[in-house]
Amino acid sequence: MPSVLLLLFASAIVVADEFSEKGKLNILNTHNKHRSQLALGQFAVSGQNKPSAAQMRKITWSKKLARGATKFAESCPKNHSIVTNQGESLYWHYSNNLNTPDEYANMAPEKWWEEFEQNGWDSLTYSYAAQRFKIGHAVQMAWDTTNKVGCGYSKCDMGNAEQNLVVVCRYHKKGNVEGELIYEQGESCSKCPDNYKKCNFGLCEKNL
Repeated sequence: MPSVLLLLFASAIVVADEFSEKGKLNILNTHNKHRSQLALGQFAVSGQNKPSAAQMRKITWSKKLARGATKFAESCPKNHSIVTNQGESLYWHYSNNLNTPDEYANMAPEKWWEEFEQNGWDSLTYSYAAQRFKIGHAVQMAWDTTNKVGCGYSKCDMGNAEQNLVVVCRYHKKGNVEGELIYEQGESCSKCPDNYKKCNFGLCEKNL
């Protein structure tokens, strides 16, 4: 059972933890649902379907990434960290009545994915200047070589007017690399790596 960290800073209470098994499933299911739709050519932006993906991996949970994400969430961050060789997405929810963390495990990736519809998606090649501040979270979710995610959360400033919940997810392999393809288009699962022997719902999946 993950430990709960209670930190007291000038009357502001912080509660940080990893997600429950239900929360982990919410995160994985939301990521893989959208990746599957994209891989099968069933995802549209502004009424135009994006091409299917030739080697979109199924994402699985990483305890190591979750530990790092939870440690960073503990600091109640206002901006991204300087972590290297990992992708990172952050979500903040401000409310006087915070719900259970498992609900935000679903809400956070849904909000990240909505960036495509809200801000458009013009190119399969990632451009930091053009896309970083508009669809960066969604792009990390769509990055075809990403195959691991781990997330944590903190309830920050509990009992104060500014109380909020922050969700941090970290990814391997890192996406959002300047000049690289977000995903390779082609018939779904037509270019899965050799160690990915299964294809379910358009996603390349390793045999367990």
